Amino acid sequence: MDSGTLTIFSASAGSGKTHKLTGIYLERLFRSHFSYRKILAVTFTHKATAEMKGRILSELDGLSSGKASKYLDDLMRSTGKNEEELRREAGAILYSILHDYSRFSVSTIDSFYQKIIRAFTREIGIHSGFSIEIDHTAVIESAVENVISSVVTDKSVRNWLTSFVMSNLDEGRSWDLKKQIIGLSGELFNEKFKLLPDEEKKKLRDKDFLNDYIKELKDITSSFRKRMREYGMRCIELFDKNGLSDEMFYYKGKGVPGYIRSVAGGDIRLPNTYVRAALQEPPRWSSGRPDPALEKALEGGLADTVREMIAFYDKNLRNYRSAGVILSNIYILGILSDVLNEVQSIARDENIFFLPDAGELIYLITAKDQAPFIYEKVGNVFENFMIDEFQDTSVIQWKNFRLLIENSMAQGYDNLVVGDIKQSIYRWRNSDWNTLRELRDSVDGKRLFASPLDTNYRSSEGIIRFNNTLFSIIPALLDSEVSGTSQSFSFRGLYSEVVQKDPGRKEGGYVRIEFIENNEDGTWQESVIGKLPLLIESLQDKDYSASDIGILVRDNKEGSVVLRRIIDYSMKCPAEKKEKYNYSIISGDSLLLSNSPAVNFIISLFRVIDNPSDTISKALMIRYYLLATGYEGADSVFLPAEELDSIAEKYFPEGFSSFIDDIRFRTIWDIAEQSAGFFALGEIRSNVAFLNAFQDLVINHTSARNPSVSSFLDWWEKEGVKKSIILPGNQDAMQVLTIHKSKGLEFKVVILPFLSWNLDHKPFHTNIMWTSPLVPPFNALGVVPLKYRSELENTIFEEEYFREKYSAYLDNINLLYVAFTRAENVIAGFAPAKPAAVNRIAALLKEAVTTCNSNDPKVNALMSGNFDVENQVFEFGEIPSGISKDTNSKLIRVTRYPVNTSKSLLKLKFHWENYFSADKEGKRARISHGKLMHEIFGEIFTAEDVKSSVRRRVVEGKIQACDEDEFTERITRLITKEEVRSWFEAGNLVLNEASVLMPDASMRRPDRIIFRDGAATLIDFKFGEESLSHVTQMKRYKSILGDMGYVVRDAFLWYVESDKLVIV
Repeated sequence: MDSGTLTIFSASAGSGKTHKLTGIYLERLFRSHFSYRKILAVTFTHKATAEMKGRILSELDGLSSGKASKYLDDLMRSTGKNEEELRREAGAILYSILHDYSRFSVSTIDSFYQKIIRAFTREIGIHSGFSIEIDHTAVIESAVENVISSVVTDKSVRNWLTSFVMSNLDEGRSWDLKKQIIGLSGELFNEKFKLLPDEEKKKLRDKDFLNDYIKELKDITSSFRKRMREYGMRCIELFDKNGLSDEMFYYKGKGVPGYIRSVAGGDIRLPNTYVRAALQEPPRWSSGRPDPALEKALEGGLADTVREMIAFYDKNLRNYRSAGVILSNIYILGILSDVLNEVQSIARDENIFFLPDAGELIYLITAKDQAPFIYEKVGNVFENFMIDEFQDTSVIQWKNFRLLIENSMAQGYDNLVVGDIKQSIYRWRNSDWNTLRELRDSVDGKRLFASPLDTNYRSSEGIIRFNNTLFSIIPALLDSEVSGTSQSFSFRGLYSEVVQKDPGRKEGGYVRIEFIENNEDGTWQESVIGKLPLLIESLQDKDYSASDIGILVRDNKEGSVVLRRIIDYSMKCPAEKKEKYNYSIISGDSLLLSNSPAVNFIISLFRVIDNPSDTISKALMIRYYLLATGYEGADSVFLPAEELDSIAEKYFPEGFSSFIDDIRFRTIWDIAEQSAGFFALGEIRSNVAFLNAFQDLVINHTSARNPSVSSFLDWWEKEGVKKSIILPGNQDAMQVLTIHKSKGLEFKVVILPFLSWNLDHKPFHTNIMWTSPLVPPFNALGVVPLKYRSELENTIFEEEYFREKYSAYLDNINLLYVAFTRAENVIAGFAPAKPAAVNRIAALLKEAVTTCNSNDPKVNALMSGNFDVENQVFEFGEIPSGISKDTNSKLIRVTRYPVNTSKSLLKLKFHWENYFSADKEGKRARISHGKLMHEIFGEIFTAEDVKSSVRRRVVEGKIQACDEDEFTERITRLITKEEVRSWFEAGNLVLNEASVLMPDASMRRPDRIIFRDGAATLIDFKFGEESLSHVTQMKRYKSILGDMGYVVRDAFLWYVESDKLVIV
């Protein structure tokens, strides 16, 4: 059997990789009609999956129906079949796929993982009805809360957290443990943690071992500080003894005197150049001739002491700082195993499976060479693998696929991966571009092949030329900047394939980058915001439609600023401009459900139902109702707390109080649905999409979690507020989106309003590095989490620090590359004219576009030759005319959200008691009735509670709706009788069915205990016939309360149905 191959396609932006993948897939289909069952094509987004599936099916349909195809010539050449054969076979292949669609395996990597996990539920130890959880934030928060709560019962956790608090206080750090633990607990889902060997994870659970490790590290830091302080104090003594002053020294207090005082005070800092001048040859202790007192002090031991101190500092600083950076996270590391146990416990209890765990579990299976077993369980035997966006593959994902691909190659089958290191922007999601680099470096021309896709079919000629030049210059600038440091890769090497060919399909192309000064009127960002509407109008004057324009930003905060500016401008601009230009704009923020007044109204209603005394939520109900229904001046309606009821009556539909009482005990879906109908929210077109999306969330929530109102509100606060509407792609509106979300998209016009992000990690973000100490005694622990910061430069982790630093540089250069390569015809960007330290991208960009010292005259001509120094503008090419397109032809517009408010809907009976009894007066019916009445009476504290308790039983299906009024009236009549009325009056302290723990650990639950005027009254409700056992039971209750120290004034048996009171 021939050896199989793996081909690595390097696919720069716009190089037609989807076209290439589709062509290869079609070729294999025509070689073997049922090969779709044996090919696994993996992409990283559902959009890419849908695009590739659609492309394959569309081509098969086109070929079978006689339409022109871009693939026809290639297929004829590669398969050796003529056109007639291919068109005839295309119909048969299409028919097979459509009637066997579940085996058409083009999917996201997550979907493939889920398929495997569902096949291995028994082996993994999860129940078959489990739900997939993508976001683990809420579970981690609950797990951390449980761990902190366990200090009451778990001594080891209590001692550990106590030590953690004391360490924080000693270091002057925050004592807020929960926030710190949650911050690092997210690392439980980091692949570097998951890949830790079992022996290392065992060490993390061993708190005795960790305590010894901490002690050793603290000995290093304390002995260093102690020794330095001793040196400082010795110098201070010599200062005092010889009467030295700052003026005697080189640079006075900025030199040796200031350094000695700081060290003697315990502030260990880096000796500056003025201090180190004293150690030079010849030493420089003073600016001129030394004062006699200084000379005497130097001869008396000051010179030797300072030299010894600096020598000790230089020799031991590395270990001191290394110990310090490890200790900063060591206590949280020690609690991670406890958090992990809680996370796993919550997952078992709620029968959920965390999608980030899928790769690890599959890795454990495949690590045992179980590929055939996986195929047997999944039901597909894959012969060929095609992996797209390979630069976004994680280490574990590649480990999993590597075994499957090697198994395929061993059987003689061919495979491929497609990727581009220049577009690797998801390292924060565990992706690792090194996997692609290492694979590319392993190409041998025998089993592993490299094939670059180096033609740009997306962009026009001018855009291709500019991007080719810009991204050849920037990597060279970076390599020059970081030379001489611990650089593990070359930026030029990673961008070696950046230059793309122009197929000559699209002429023209326009690039304009304006560098703007801060001025007295505002910041450069404010200037940009002011220019955006005019830029958009000028583009539409060139026949570009709104949907042709993509506005790319670094983060959602920038997006919000842009969105507000365009919306404000569109509302205030003259009518003739509104008629001429399309200012429609959408963004992730604009589509957030939490930004919808209709959704916020329903959430406020939920809060009022959950807590009727919540005045703020009552006020928000009114505010959001007015906003959702388009009331003019909604923001200016004054809502004083004492007048909310009267204001609600003024604006809400008539009967709203009765309506809310009526829906209070319904399901959350019912509450939201009926509220949308009663308050006519669905009649307002702008609310419709949000209401539909919100109800989808409600259904998903109730199917996977506790479906109560309070549970939903908890979930909403943590997760729901992040959810947004997904709109179809054919909206005629400008899009504002982050560069990360623009990956895989293209726009005729790309606007980059804020080209001003940093190259390095943001200093206020917590970026954790998992590193392996290689130097004793630090290597007693195989791996430690460190917060990324510049202090790591002078530690044993210096090499890892620079590797992460330059990887962050690559991430941010790649963001620029992804942003610029989304454009077909136009790039319009804005950047600060004088970039600050945190605006390194702007500085690099400006240096690149003003390049005039390149060895290539064409580069100088393209860059500096097009830079207007006076106006600080780079401008190249001309704006090609756009061609407007019809974006509305296939839209189905839904203008209202219909709600069925009819009460004669299908009802489900949820309770079984009367199902099998033909005699409704029989024993089963009486037992059922008694249980039901006990439930109702158990919720009645005063007469006002009767209606809500009966209503709840109707919602639960235990009482028929037609019997509701009868139950309510009858129970109200019973509890308001003279003999028992006082038991249900306001002011009583009532315990209904309170559990009493007995000495033998058994439980007793009297129906009702009323405390009034220092004495207790016992009541037991009976709904059957009288019995002596009831009296015995009541006497027992009296005895129990007496033993507990309560004075029992009265005890009654109330036979409710016969309306008889028995005093015990």
